[in-house]
Parts: sequence; C-alpha cells; structure tokens
Amino acid sequence: MPSESKKALPKWMKNRQVKIAFHLPTFSNPDHNERRFTLSKQIVNALSAIDDLFGPNKSSDGFWSRGSGVFRMIDGTDVNDPYIRYFIVLDPPWEQRIERLKEILEDFRTNSGDNKDGFAEQQSIYLEIQYCVDLVLVCQKQGAANGSS
Repeated sequence: MPSESKKALPKWMKNRQVKIAFHLPTFSNPDHNERRFTLSKQIVNALSAIDDLFGPNKSSDGFWSRGSGVFRMIDGTDVNDPYIRYFIVLDPPWEQRIERLKEILEDFRTNSGDNKDGFAEQQSIYLEIQYCVDLVLVCQKQGAANGSS
C-alpha cells in the first residue's frame, strides 16, 4: 500500500498549482448477504463540506466523472466498486486545505458503514495528489464565434 511522503517540498513547488483526485464510492461494502446500500446521504454530506472548502471564490476548479473499479479488500477478495471521481485544482497556498480535505474524506469513510444493517465501512478512500500542475482550459478564442480571430 503506498504511503504518504512526509518529505518537505522544495519552496518553488509550493508556489505552483496542485491537483487532487479522489473517489467517493456510491455503495457500501457488501454485507454478509452480499447486499450493498447506497451512500447518497454520506456523499451529499462530504460534498457539502468539500464545497465549503473549495467552492466558488476559493481558488479552485472542480471536475468529476463517474467510474467503476475493482479494489482488493484487506481479506484478499475483489469488490467491483462504482464511484464518483472528483478533481480539484488548487492555487497556493494549499497545504491546510489538503489536510482539511483528508479529514472530510476520513469522516466519509468512517460514516460509510452501518452496524445495524451489517455492512462495513469503507476500508480506504483513494486520494491522489499531483504537485506542479499546469491547468490549461482549451476553449474558443474570444471573437472566434463571429468569424474573427
């Protein structure tokens, strides 16, 4: 399992954008009867907290796409997990916001299980951090719509 690097980043790197990607599973892990339950409520709660942290006028751009992946559980079994993948591109300074995002994702993980229904919380949440990102938005040139360049 990859571990988080505690190595200090070079100073020049801290002045660049950072890209964060994470997956929020849309269903619980299977219970003892192989039933899965929706995590819609937990996703709404996590996204509300994430929007408060990274929403409009907070130096970030967010994107998402739906996906699915097979993830190996601690016991060695494979589970096909539908998820929503989110991307956030942050302008500096981003260190404290990344730590807060980790807290939000940990809250989501620990709230993804329900002991009364017998399904387990998520064992982990995928989080990817890429440093020194250059975000380029490919778009129509101003004035190109009316034939000018």
